Amino acid sequence: MRSFKSILLIAAFLMTSLMSLANTYYLSTSTGNIDYEEEEYVNNLHETYYINVGSMSKIQFYIDICVEEYSDSLYVYDVDHYGNETLILAVTGHHGTGTTTFSLSGRAKVVFVTDESVSYDDGDTELYGMYLYYFTTYPTSLPYQFFDSNLWIAGNVGIGVYEPQEKLHIGGSIRGNATGGALKVKTQHGYVDVGPQSSSYAHFSTDRSRYLFDKPIILQNGSLGSHGNTSLSLQTSDTSRVTIFNNGYVGIGTNSPEYRLDVKGGLRASEIIVEDIDSFPDYVFQADYSLRPINEVKSYIIEHGHLPEMPSTAEIQSQGMNLSQMQVQILKKVEELTLYVIKQQEAIESQQKTIDRQQSIIESQQREIDRLKQVENEIMNLR
Repeated sequence: MRSFKSILLIAAFLMTSLMSLANTYYLSTSTGNIDYEEEEYVNNLHETYYINVGSMSKIQFYIDICVEEYSDSLYVYDVDHYGNETLILAVTGHHGTGTTTFSLSGRAKVVFVTDESVSYDDGDTELYGMYLYYFTTYPTSLPYQFFDSNLWIAGNVGIGVYEPQEKLHIGGSIRGNATGGALKVKTQHGYVDVGPQSSSYAHFSTDRSRYLFDKPIILQNGSLGSHGNTSLSLQTSDTSRVTIFNNGYVGIGTNSPEYRLDVKGGLRASEIIVEDIDSFPDYVFQADYSLRPINEVKSYIIEHGHLPEMPSTAEIQSQGMNLSQMQVQILKKVEELTLYVIKQQEAIESQQKTIDRQQSIIESQQREIDRLKQVENEIMNLR
């Protein structure tokens, strides 16, 4: 029995022999061939070839091989930019008429392995092995093409990203040729410039007459404004409905507001509160208030056709109506009317007292007359 040391020496020798049969080669030319031929059977062969033509070109392979089926094989891999390998061809047995395959990345890996004997028949029956020829092409089936200095790409393009998820996937900033480096997005109908064009604003401009958004616009800080001294207009159906001047005047139904709120049309509210009224006509009830005699009011109405201190129809039509002032004036007239009613009631009550006194005198006199008539009747009966 062999000693344990002898077994180790034999194993080391066998491993050294096997390692000597594993070779790696690097090919960088756009055209080349791999030709492996032996005069003797060669077992446990492992030959690896890395091909990198230096561009994203299509590599086409022509293969002629004759090996023992299922024991000896030729493998061709496509290698992407990240070094990931994808098996595109596995050949075993006899293929003497030629087999073609493609690698689309400009990089490939070829592995020729044997675990039995190999034989290669290229007309010289004394030789054993395989033959592979490769070359680069730009066929129309490539994922990119050049047309008059233009590049067409079928797949996704990543800039700064390894696995682009869209047709153009950029892992970083993008700069355009519009003012300030803004990005110009252009279609057959027009363009949109996106990006800051000055140190003060982030711009969003177009050569179209308007923008169309298909979703609600949400303002994070709630502010909506116009640029410079321009007015702000809110429209529906291409018609301005609300106009805000740069002086703060707001027009509803009018593009030229002359007041803080200028409304052309009806206005409906459940409650209106008016503040900062300068004076209120409670002074009418002061003792020193000079109430116009009712006869003067009558004469004024006959002459002017409206109450004193109240606007005429012509004034309202030409100047409009100040609701706050009108309410104050109406209240003043109501309070004056109250004073007239009080005076009238006092006069009525005074007259009623006079009437009551006169009625009492009349009744007293009537009783005296009735008594005298009775006396007269008694005297007449005595005769």
